[in-house]
Amino acid sequence: MPINNFNVTYPDFQLGQIIAPDELDVNFSDLTIRCNELIDLVNQITDGGASSGADAINVSTIVPFASTTLQTFLQEVVNRLQSNTDGLSGADFVASTLIPGVSGSTIQAQLESLKTLLDSLQTQINTNTANLQTQVTTNANFISGMQAQKSVLDTTIIEANIATTNANTAISNANTEADNAQVQGDYAKTEADRLVATDVSTLQAEVDAHLADYANKFYDNSGAHNSVYRGKYLGASLTSAQQTAISSGTFEDLYIGDYWTIGGINYRIAGFNYFRNVGDIVLTANHVTIVPDTVLYNNQMNATNITAGGYVNSEMRTTNLAQAITTIETAFPSVVNHRQILVNATTDGKASGWSWCDSKAELMNEVMLYGSVAWGEATNNSGFNVGTGNGRLPLFAHRQDMANIRQSYWLRDVVSTTLFATATSNGIAFGNNASYVYGVRPAFSIS
Repeated sequence: MPINNFNVTYPDFQLGQIIAPDELDVNFSDLTIRCNELIDLVNQITDGGASSGADAINVSTIVPFASTTLQTFLQEVVNRLQSNTDGLSGADFVASTLIPGVSGSTIQAQLESLKTLLDSLQTQINTNTANLQTQVTTNANFISGMQAQKSVLDTTIIEANIATTNANTAISNANTEADNAQVQGDYAKTEADRLVATDVSTLQAEVDAHLADYANKFYDNSGAHNSVYRGKYLGASLTSAQQTAISSGTFEDLYIGDYWTIGGINYRIAGFNYFRNVGDIVLTANHVTIVPDTVLYNNQMNATNITAGGYVNSEMRTTNLAQAITTIETAFPSVVNHRQILVNATTDGKASGWSWCDSKAELMNEVMLYGSVAWGEATNNSGFNVGTGNGRLPLFAHRQDMANIRQSYWLRDVVSTTLFATATSNGIAFGNNASYVYGVRPAFSIS
């Protein structure tokens, strides 16, 4: 039985060569030629009968072939070579030298291993491509953002340059205006100086012309200076010029309310020549009477609530006033020691007698502070409490607030069997128990 010619379709390849899957359909002419030559040779020997030629040639069984004759063996070989069933095709039975990096000992196994490698490579390429695309997109977004920021920055720079130009222009204009103002100011100052000099000169001439008239209207004496409140600071001590002005009786540059600050206490001028021509021994010396702005310290009139013996015999005058006299004589070396008449007896809680006493500093009475009697009591409505303090000090006539100093202090008037007069911290003329502790605010004179 003759064997038909056949073609085996399989790619040409070389050992170690990487074979692409799309090359599997290439004609393997060498294998086909060899098989056809074998068939032709067999056909030349036999006429194709069933008992002759390839049908009559026995062959040993070759696994995995089952044929026992050459004719059927060759037909089975051809069938396998032409098969495309996995595991039964020709490539599954064609041995191949091992290729590094590719597994399998047959062409089919190596091709499948190669395809697996190619698939893995393709997957990696796809992953890398996706990652690259993501990075490209991120970079593109970043570049876009940077371009947007650059655009904003460019706009800001342009605006800043415009603002700088405007500022420089404004500065230049301001400098020009300032220069113009300086010129105008210099001119105005020159003109003002000229006018002031002219006016001052004219005014001085008028003052000089009428100086005698002004001088005749205000003299330096106690009456004139008692009528003017000034309140000027005179220094930290009595100067020789000031003492001369006092002793001469001109009281030049000294007025009511003027004061010295010594030892933290303001000693304020309360009157000029208040006690002049007073006393059983007459006081003829010119003098200034002074009252401190605040109390010097606090103390009692008596240890108990009694007024017997009046002011002269009170513990205030006999003992407690000594501290004030020491402080005053330390501040002013020219304290006047003169004669005053003071209450030395009481009857039924009223002043009933007096006596002449040497006096350097005394508590004021109500008349000296208020200008009249307030709570002071005397027998037969007499003036024992008034005595030589019989007029209001000019300081308190000019400034009532200097009488009310937000401190309570003693006055020397007898009010009752237990009370002496006080000026209270809330501004009330009053009387309080002799044992109470109130402020000591004496009046004194210097010459």
